[in-house]
Amino acid sequence: MIKGLFILLCCQLAGEALLLVTDLPVPGAVIGMVLLLILILVIKPAVKQVEPSSTALIALLPLLFMPPTVGLAFLGSSFNSQWPAFAAAAILGTILTLILTALLLKKLLPPRNRNS
Repeated sequence: MIKGLFILLCCQLAGEALLLVTDLPVPGAVIGMVLLLILILVIKPAVKQVEPSSTALIALLPLLFMPPTVGLAFLGSSFNSQWPAFAAAAILGTILTLILTALLLKKLLPPRNRNS
């Protein structure tokens, strides 16, 4: 699990370093994820080392939603004028994410045998 965390952190660090060097309009974490994808495609055993660490981190993912939720509680009256934009962004973002995920799964998964 430590090796997997090390690989994940190295990919993020490489992404941040690449961002500083190239000044791309993409966050360094996204560049690191692309580098991780390339690493996994090139070196197949890397999946087995990264999988336990990434599974443990995914279990902690709901904690990332806590700060924005608490922040909304402190906005108070200023949120009253902004809630339509917030609601639209949340709803449209969710719908768009679901559609794009379904299309990506349809494209990447092998076709199922419908006769069995």
